[in-house]
Amino acid sequence: MSTVTKQDVDLAAHVVDKSGVVNELEEALRRGARGPRGRYNIRTFLIGALLTIRNSGDAHLASIHTTLTEHMPVDLQWTYDVRRKDAQGNVQVLSVSELQNIQKRIQKKLGFGNGVDCSDDERSTRRGVLQNVIWSLLDATLPPRAARSYALDASGIWSWGRSSKSSSNGKGPFDPDAANGGKTAKNGQTEWFYGYDLHALVRVRDAGKKSEDEPILIERVAVTPASTDVVEPSLGLLKSVRTSEQDGRWSDDIDKIDLLVDRHYSYKADQRWGQSLRGLGVRQHLDLRKDETGFVDYDGMRMVGAVPHCPKTPASLDNLRSPGPAAPIQENEKFRDLIEKRQLWALERKEGPTIEGEERYKCPALKGTVGCPLRPGTVEVAHRAGLDVIADPPTESSRPACCTQQTVTIKPHKQTKHVQEHYWGSRKWAERYNDRTYVEGVFGELKNRNTECIKRGFIQTVGIEMAAFWYGLAAVSFNIRSRRRWSLDQLAAGAEIDTNDPFAKPEQPFHGLTHLTEEQLGEIDRRQEAA
Repeated sequence: MSTVTKQDVDLAAHVVDKSGVVNELEEALRRGARGPRGRYNIRTFLIGALLTIRNSGDAHLASIHTTLTEHMPVDLQWTYDVRRKDAQGNVQVLSVSELQNIQKRIQKKLGFGNGVDCSDDERSTRRGVLQNVIWSLLDATLPPRAARSYALDASGIWSWGRSSKSSSNGKGPFDPDAANGGKTAKNGQTEWFYGYDLHALVRVRDAGKKSEDEPILIERVAVTPASTDVVEPSLGLLKSVRTSEQDGRWSDDIDKIDLLVDRHYSYKADQRWGQSLRGLGVRQHLDLRKDETGFVDYDGMRMVGAVPHCPKTPASLDNLRSPGPAAPIQENEKFRDLIEKRQLWALERKEGPTIEGEERYKCPALKGTVGCPLRPGTVEVAHRAGLDVIADPPTESSRPACCTQQTVTIKPHKQTKHVQEHYWGSRKWAERYNDRTYVEGVFGELKNRNTECIKRGFIQTVGIEMAAFWYGLAAVSFNIRSRRRWSLDQLAAGAEIDTNDPFAKPEQPFHGLTHLTEEQLGEIDRRQEAA
């Protein structure tokens, strides 16, 4: 049995109350209802759900009922309306059917999946209500921040349901909203599954900051059927942060934020992904695939990673491939050295990129990293600095514009989708990009059997509205746990932290439990009734 302390309950209640979602959900569940209002104790339901996900690693209604009626101290059961007096003055205990009614009401009033009979406008409204509930709960766990860096990724989760009405794949009923998709298994191979993708936008430290400067928290989540194109849901997460008026969020006076993404995102066409990011003021940091590391021609220049290079860049610096994070340190250092040698031959970006992707670049001889006879004075400078000198510059008839002009304009091209702040593969790039692993760590914790454990069976119901609601609550649970752990670590390290912050209140001594007899339970009930 998992013990639920007063601090646990009060912290969950703080998040629920601060979010303001109780009234929003109550109104949504009563929308269009006729006759007497039913009893929908949304506040107790949400508090119980967050406590159960954290302590039990599932979101089963029976588990929530057990948490509230058995694991929660009896005096707190009265405080949080788990125990109450009925109209006749008798003690009434929250029933499983009350929790079931709330979940059924959410499915009925906020369902937006394939099996729901409603208009497209109504479907969009329902999706928006559930999305706002989860985002508001996440907001209630997030402290203001000065950092402006995020990592973005998606992870597949098996549905509880079957992939077709006749299929034996899955333990529950047919799930009409899930889809087939592939995800990376622990052995690195692709594993096929039937379910949903959980998209997460995660806070990470800014460049040059310490990992302990702020907790790793989930800023936004979205749930889609597996294999859904990542562009629309991902942009939705970023836009919601961009338009948020919450204190400490991305405000209009912040020029850029940094976004760390893997190859699944950087592979998208620039018109759909890169231009949208630049329009929002997002500066992405990305990796290249193995088939993207070689030079291609662009108006006589050698282009790789969206960066133009001198037409005389040595062939030995072409197609430099990263050995990968698991390679020996010596191999990675050798790769970084070659990359930074090639970077000396790269043109220097002077302007851009614009939203459309247009940039202006300057010859590497003019920036002082190589010597070229076509650029007066640069050969002598290169010799003194021990830099490479071009022995056979392009002939007059074959010289590209970069050899004759002070700067050259690079129009949008196939590699524009790879435009990023740091030169791909360099040490600065690696220092920035390596923090992308934080989002992978978040998914690892969410799926760990000792934490939220969101795997097949985490919920035993089907439909995208249930997946969005319960996986979203798991993200809220993660944030509560992560911020609480970080706050206590800060206190232990002697950092200045506001102990009035509910997340930072020192742990109170716990002296164990006692088994209550019927007489003792009755005495507590009578004492609470009289209070």
